Amino acid sequence: MGAIAGQMDDLSQVGVRRGRKGTKVAGNATGGVIQVTSAKPTDYLSGYLQATGGSFGEINTEGAISGPVADHLDMRLSVATNYGNAWLTNTLAHGKDPMNENAQAARLQALYKPTEDFSLRVIARAAKQNSRSGFYSELASYQDPTNHLLGRAVPGNVDIFGTCAGCDMAGYK
Repeated sequence: MGAIAGQMDDLSQVGVRRGRKGTKVAGNATGGVIQVTSAKPTDYLSGYLQATGGSFGEINTEGAISGPVADHLDMRLSVATNYGNAWLTNTLAHGKDPMNENAQAARLQALYKPTEDFSLRVIARAAKQNSRSGFYSELASYQDPTNHLLGRAVPGNVDIFGTCAGCDMAGYK
């Protein structure tokens, strides 16, 4: 899940190719491919800004500005932020609530077009994400065979996995 946690901002297109693909498309992807294309720099001044707010302190912003900066050179700067507070409380996580989010992302693109037959696009991207994503990120757990294999917290005084009392299989407490 960490691989898809990045910001999905300032997009021009999302494409889906179902089924097995060869090496020309996606290096033998057996389940298909989702291709996400960011918006390209424009040769005219343009931009947008949008903000969304919601319950539990949710504030999301996204914006971009694009246009020519010199002969044959267009640039685009896009930024996005996501903030939110916990919408559930884990009383066993020692005061650390899951589901908090604090993320920022920025993308700077330069499109150099010296001729009609040649163009070069360079993209620099930076992102920072600090999110608590779930109950089990703070608590050792196991599947309880006496309760339909539902997850149970490892009791603090029991050594279920042979690693230490209250620890998970890897020895983390």
